[in-house]
Amino acid sequence: MPSMQTLINILKQLKPLAVQKMPLAKLPKITGRGQPLRPATTHWIKPMLVTEINYKTWDSESLLRAASYVGSREDKPVMTIHRE
Repeated sequence: MPSMQTLINILKQLKPLAVQKMPLAKLPKITGRGQPLRPATTHWIKPMLVTEINYKTWDSESLLRAASYVGSREDKPVMTIHRE
C-alpha cells in the first residue's frame, strides 16, 4: 500500500490530466470488483503518466486482477508502453 504522501503526490499529478469525456473507444462492462462501471462517478484522465504495477492476471474484460502499485516510471515515455 502506498504511503499517504505518495497518494497525495499521485493526486497532484492526476488533477491536471482530468478530462470530462471518456478516452476509451468502448466502456468496460465491469470494475475490478465485478460491479457495473458507473460512468457518473468515474474519473477520467489523459493517458500521460506511466506507472509500474504488479498484477496476477488479465481477466476476460481486459481488467487487471490483484493489481498493486509499485511506483511511477518517469524514465519511460508513454508512447513506448504496451500491454505485455
